[in-house]
Amino acid sequence: MDFMFEGTPAEELAKLLEMMPELKIAPSPLVGVVSVAQVQGVNGVTIEVLSLEVREAGAFAFWRALADRNIGFLQPRVSITDDRGTQYHVVAGNGGGNERSWAGEIAMTPAPPTGATVTIVVDGFGPDERIPMLSRVPPTPVGGPWRFAVDTRDIRRR
Repeated sequence: MDFMFEGTPAEELAKLLEMMPELKIAPSPLVGVVSVAQVQGVNGVTIEVLSLEVREAGAFAFWRALADRNIGFLQPRVSITDDRGTQYHVVAGNGGGNERSWAGEIAMTPAPPTGATVTIVVDGFGPDERIPMLSRVPPTPVGGPWRFAVDTRDIRRR
C-alpha cells in the first residue's frame, strides 16, 4: 500500500490513515467477493446492492439507486452492523449520477468476519454538505430505511 502515499512523511501518513481508515482498503489484498444482488424500493427510490468486495483491511459495498422523480444527486446515510458485534467505520463515497439515478460505493473497516451476517442500512439520502450542489434540481432529502442482509459465508474466494 505504500505506493499510494509515496513521499508522505510517516507521521502525516499515520494521522491521515487514522482519520480516513478507508484509504487502507483498496491497496490491501483481495479476500473475495460476495454477490448481493438485492433490490428494495422505499419512498420512490429503489436501491440495488450489487456486491461486497472484501479485502484484508475492509470492504466495499457497491450500490445503485433509481428514483421515480427528479430529486437531485444525494449522498446515502449508511450504517453497518453484523451479528458478531463488530464496530464498523463507514464512509459513503466514490459515486456519481444525475437527478434520478446514481451509483457509488460504501467503504467499511474493518473487514467483516467470515461467516458473519452483515446488515447494511441506508437510513436515507441527503445533500453532502462538503460538496456544493450544481444540479438544476434542488436536492430534497429522502427517508428510508432500506435494509440489506449479506451473508459472508457466500464469499467467492480469490
